[in-house]
Amino acid sequence: MTDHAAMRFEFFAWAAARAAMAGSSKATVSQLRSALVTVAIVEQVERADWDAAEAFDAWHHDLVTGVIQALNSAGRDISYGIGAKLVNVFIKGYWLMDTGGPHTIARFAHPAIDSILLGAIDRAHGTGFKRLRWQKLDHDAYVQLIGELRQLHGGDAIWELEGLWSAG
Repeated sequence: MTDHAAMRFEFFAWAAARAAMAGSSKATVSQLRSALVTVAIVEQVERADWDAAEAFDAWHHDLVTGVIQALNSAGRDISYGIGAKLVNVFIKGYWLMDTGGPHTIARFAHPAIDSILLGAIDRAHGTGFKRLRWQKLDHDAYVQLIGELRQLHGGDAIWELEGLWSAG
């Protein structure tokens, strides 16, 4: 019998790793996948309970920091922006797009930030975000951007800004 949960993990770990690799992380898919396993991302989300964006943000920071540390241990140095993209793309696929129903993470999840999304937000809202280099974002710049996205979007569920994203 096929293990659907394992298949979901493998697919979305691969997708997240490929998206993070676009940030020139120099880490392999295997290393990026291993970092997600190291931080136990599935278990972390399944047992988490956020009642406010601040609680989610603190949890997210710990997760991204854990990913960065796992990759550093493997000899790969990545930015906070790349670590956040790995986590955010995985969350988007695994919980927001593939569950068939709402999960509490949908209230607070961050969008998978990249140049396509920043450009699309720019065109839609005239923000000036396109000038940011998501691959180079450190923690402070990332937090500032997330705060500005919350203001722009009017609060929670800022991952919904990804509705502006288009690969074509």
